[in-house]
Amino acid sequence: DTLPPFLTALGFERQKVSENLYCLTVGELAQSRFFDGVTSAPSGAVTFAELPRVALASAYREAVAKGEDYLPFPLTDPSVDARISVAVPDKNGIRAFAAFTAPEPGRIELAWVQSSRSQDMPLLLHAAYARVREHYPPETVLTIQAISSASAALVAALLPQSRPISHTYIRAIPT
Repeated sequence: DTLPPFLTALGFERQKVSENLYCLTVGELAQSRFFDGVTSAPSGAVTFAELPRVALASAYREAVAKGEDYLPFPLTDPSVDARISVAVPDKNGIRAFAAFTAPEPGRIELAWVQSSRSQDMPLLLHAAYARVREHYPPETVLTIQAISSASAALVAALLPQSRPISHTYIRAIPT
């Protein structure tokens, strides 16, 4: 509560970019109309725990090769919760995934969503939501990082009850 006014007083300006962290509880997640009626995981998506480690390693290598390495560790890392992280497999490997980490008790983080097909996004999110509800109590805090204006718009549209908890501030340096 005190940091934003302090930064503003020092000449920093809050950026209106989408690189923010948002949070809500698993119970609040259930209030989203997007998840209304979702009681079980839809077919077509499987958990990381159900996939061969080699498939996850390959999906990570492919993403890194494209410059899309949003996790500082591979999808096979123990910090990735394989019970709730989900993927859409196809004959060539994994075409889409949503990776969750559990950085501390009582908190989970949607760390990375990767999909080359926009139609996979609802499937991924519904499957992940069903798994989250199976494994975490309603008071668990879910953190989501929006890394682009598109992902920020998605968070705002699907999860209007989420709260921004982190912002980027900059201060121009006189030349």
